Amino acid sequence: MSVGGGGTTTAEGVSFGIGNAAIADYDATGNMFSSFFLAGNQTGTRQYAAGNIISSAINFTDGDLFTYVISDASGTGSAFDGSGNSIVKFYINNVLQQTFTGLTFGANDGFINMEATGNVNGFFDNLSVQAVPEPSAALLGGLGLLAMLRRRR
Repeated sequence: MSVGGGGTTTAEGVSFGIGNAAIADYDATGNMFSSFFLAGNQTGTRQYAAGNIISSAINFTDGDLFTYVISDASGTGSAFDGSGNSIVKFYINNVLQQTFTGLTFGANDGFINMEATGNVNGFFDNLSVQAVPEPSAALLGGLGLLAMLRRRR
């Protein structure tokens, strides 16, 4: 990601969010989790959950690699079950920066939002989204394979 321009206001930057509406502002209640990367004279990031700021202590440099891992509290299942036990792990250059717990993602939170706010140019490069299968699905597949092999003998 690259962030360019920006003046002196605290509302200028580029955001990345996950929520229940397309093109929701970084601090909108429709964004269940968002990161706001500040531009211009401002530094660092702010993280929001459902419109409320939950962190503002993470700094970054232009060109850093950002990774978000979203899962349930155990780290093995879906975060989008509405239980209120979702977590987001935020990495910069493959180094864990912070873990956000107690988030609530539901089935309707399928929008990924990216937005530039204010007098800012923002560019996302090499964006990838990967679904990681739950271990239970792999286990069931393995058990089915074992049953077929046993029957064959």
